[in-house]
Amino acid sequence: MNERLTVSEYLNRWLYEVARQRTRPMTWRGYEHLVRLHILPTLGRVRLAKLTPQHVQSLVTRKVGEGRLSPRTIHYMHSVLRAALNQAVRWRMIHYNAAAMVSTPRVMRREVLALTPADARLLLEAARGDRLEALYSVALARGLRQGEALGLKWADINLETGVLRVRRASQRVPHQGTQLVETKTDRSRRTLVMPPIVVNALCAHRGLQAVERLAAGERWVDLDLVFPSERAHLPMDRTSRTASTNSSSEPSFHRCASTTCVTRARLYCLSRESTQGSSWKRSATARSA
Repeated sequence: MNERLTVSEYLNRWLYEVARQRTRPMTWRGYEHLVRLHILPTLGRVRLAKLTPQHVQSLVTRKVGEGRLSPRTIHYMHSVLRAALNQAVRWRMIHYNAAAMVSTPRVMRREVLALTPADARLLLEAARGDRLEALYSVALARGLRQGEALGLKWADINLETGVLRVRRASQRVPHQGTQLVETKTDRSRRTLVMPPIVVNALCAHRGLQAVERLAAGERWVDLDLVFPSERAHLPMDRTSRTASTNSSSEPSFHRCASTTCVTRARLYCLSRESTQGSSWKRSATARSA
């Protein structure tokens, strides 16, 4: 055990040797931000072996008193520190986890706003004829997160059997562009059955993509993506910006929703409302007939 090792030295080692290998790029960036801006200024000079629950509690109390961070962010900061110290215990660098003995502010659970069937119909009407019309259909009918829908490849979809597999997500990493990353959780990797309206939308979308590909010629980058960006044919991020220009010329989920006066809600929540989702699917199928 290195008695002179500081919290700053250890956390930086943990960030680059452990966290960076186990988390997605944006998750790691969030860890690094919390460590650098909020944990190290208070605890950085403390020797790791001398870190006590009182040190950690003082950090939490200070952040609450400053009023700059929400209770949720303070809880997240504490979770990052606790995870890092758990690793230190496993490495036998410390005898116990000081952060595990500290309380954090109560976090109020946010109400999840889901689209109603009426909202979903308005959204699909607004997207009719749009280049990404099929994207909205898939996300709404099967409960895909935005990044998951944008990370779909044609190899994940069987239009004959109507089966779709979620295996990855599209994520924009600052200074690195848009990347395809693993899904948010293990449970996010799933196989779904698509209703006929989604299969029909994807079939039409594939035909339109063939036209785009022919027009692009050698400029087309074949990544097998179902919903590539229009200009670069590369992955789009969750805001549906073009990968090459980072502009907002291509419509995002919420930009399209705003044209229908639909409230800003989690679009992927619709199909998770069992009764609402089934009624929307029946009405949507009837509309497409």
